Amino acid sequence: MAEKATIIKRTKIALLTREKQPWNTLNCLTDFFIMITLVCIILSSCVTTSIFVKEIDHPEASVRSFAPTKAHLYDGSLIVFADGFVVKGNLITGQGLRYNLTRLSSHPVNHILIDSIACLEYYESRAHPGTIFGHVLGPVLFTAAVTNDDIAKAIFGSCPTIYSYDGDNYTLQAECFSYSIASRFESDDLDRIDYGEIINNKYILKVKNEALETHYINRMQLLCVEHPEKYEAFPTDKHAIILFGKEQPLVSGIDKAGRNITELIASRDSLCYKTDPQIAQKLAKKVIKDWVEVAVDIPDGAEKMYIALRLRNTLFNTVLLYDVMLQANGIQALNWLSNKTNDLMYAWSLHRWYKKHFGMKIQVWNGEEFKTKIRIGDAGPIAWRQVATELSVPKGKTALLRFVFLPDNWMIDWIGVSFDSSFDFKVHEIDCSQIQDISGYRTAIPPSLVKDKDEEYLITYPAETYLLTFEINDMQEQRQRSYFLKSRGFYIEWIRHNWLVSSPETNKIQFKLDDQTLVETAQLWLKKKEHFEKQFFDSKISRESWRIQ
Repeated sequence: MAEKATIIKRTKIALLTREKQPWNTLNCLTDFFIMITLVCIILSSCVTTSIFVKEIDHPEASVRSFAPTKAHLYDGSLIVFADGFVVKGNLITGQGLRYNLTRLSSHPVNHILIDSIACLEYYESRAHPGTIFGHVLGPVLFTAAVTNDDIAKAIFGSCPTIYSYDGDNYTLQAECFSYSIASRFESDDLDRIDYGEIINNKYILKVKNEALETHYINRMQLLCVEHPEKYEAFPTDKHAIILFGKEQPLVSGIDKAGRNITELIASRDSLCYKTDPQIAQKLAKKVIKDWVEVAVDIPDGAEKMYIALRLRNTLFNTVLLYDVMLQANGIQALNWLSNKTNDLMYAWSLHRWYKKHFGMKIQVWNGEEFKTKIRIGDAGPIAWRQVATELSVPKGKTALLRFVFLPDNWMIDWIGVSFDSSFDFKVHEIDCSQIQDISGYRTAIPPSLVKDKDEEYLITYPAETYLLTFEINDMQEQRQRSYFLKSRGFYIEWIRHNWLVSSPETNKIQFKLDDQTLVETAQLWLKKKEHFEKQFFDSKISRESWRIQ
């Protein structure tokens, strides 16, 4: 049996640590045979395991968490349970090391009351090989002055936030890998960065962790794109670059509710499209889709059209993650973040379910029906995202485009269409030359941490802020320059104290990969949305608003 367990462990490691490369036939066959081997071994064993322990209503029933966990206590100390723990009633037991406020000394502990815990943090042990530059434990975030009410209000979050610098001010520009909520979903991102200025041949970006999350940043690289001035450069959803030429005016714009929305989406301004409330209410009963439709005249001889958008998500997805995926599971959310999401088959099922319902599909009228041509992934709820795509021109004199999505899940500021593009551009890849922790926690951070797609990460904790410097060499002055941030990573949400206690709003919701989950999430979202957005954006975590040491 021990031999079988060893084989299973090695096989799972082979699956989980495989380099994430483009899917190809060899990888498909290799993964298939590994999976078959693993299944056969498990079926031939006399012992079966499950990731989740069935929840029992009895107050003294125990729940086992297998996740490597840090317990952040209200008094500022920290307990590391490297092998997980057991919860029974109000008591957590396990083999732990308790660190003091300075994190310089520790002593063994085997139990702690849940009432003493501010947050639980699942950490990726593979990304913590020892003490990475003395920063694995993180800063002291909580003190006796921080109450459970303060933590309950700290709901802002969704990955690293990026600010550009113009010599005087920092401006919010992007949020990186917004939906990479676990290591299995680590992904690349490409965001356009505006308003930054080159100062003494340096381009500076501020990277902030403003949430109760751990950010695992694998790569951050600046792209400088040189192109003719008459074009505007946009990233695509596949992390390429498109040059967008002269914009063709929209003939019309309508939504599913029949409203004329042309003015809302015709330009990049303070006006934006949101789902009609009556359409949003229908999602609380069954899964439906919302859409906006635009018409644009096709110039003679045009073969390609280029669609650009400025948009961002609502907080619908945030309610799904916080309330349904995590809070409704309580302690079991740690097992979901660690074991469950790292299971290859479950991760693939979750990916397919999410892709089916979320994101935005662009459809084109072919004379008989609207046909889906491309899907654009979610953008995140914090920063406006600009993205473009290329489509073939349909037959006829007018192109009808429909943008289809889950009701109340998007805000659309601008839809632009052009039939003019160019391949006359050059991309300069610029690696980070310096990382400075202006929070004062770390010194001498090697820029190599964010240079390559590898197993080294810049790990950041709540309230930390970093300045990334990129050296800009001489380029062609007569050309327009556009800047983009190419990033890769994932983040782990912390389990708040109040999430460990049953909530009347979420205790009946079971997160399953089905339509009912969406319906119940919509019901909860509609109940919370009136006050949730203000509460969300007012709860950014910083040294000024929290007692950070």
